[in-house]
Amino acid sequence: MNNLAQFSVIGWFNTAGTIGTRKGLFGQNDVVEFGFHGNGPDGVAQVGVFTPRGSAFVNQSTNVLPGVWYLIAAVGDRHQC
Repeated sequence: MNNLAQFSVIGWFNTAGTIGTRKGLFGQNDVVEFGFHGNGPDGVAQVGVFTPRGSAFVNQSTNVLPGVWYLIAAVGDRHQC
């Protein structure tokens, strides 16, 4: 991504039973990566996006089920992701 502060990333994922507290779904580690990033307040893994400039996570609880396809997107606007 050439250190761009403004970007859009979109992709499909299917967990196929791989939901965990630290599992990458797609992207490149330390650049932009979608995945499960630690447990939320309910003790269930949060799904979200990580970049060196910022991160965003959703406390997904039962919203992401194994074996189901999902479309996820992130937009960076130079202030946050």
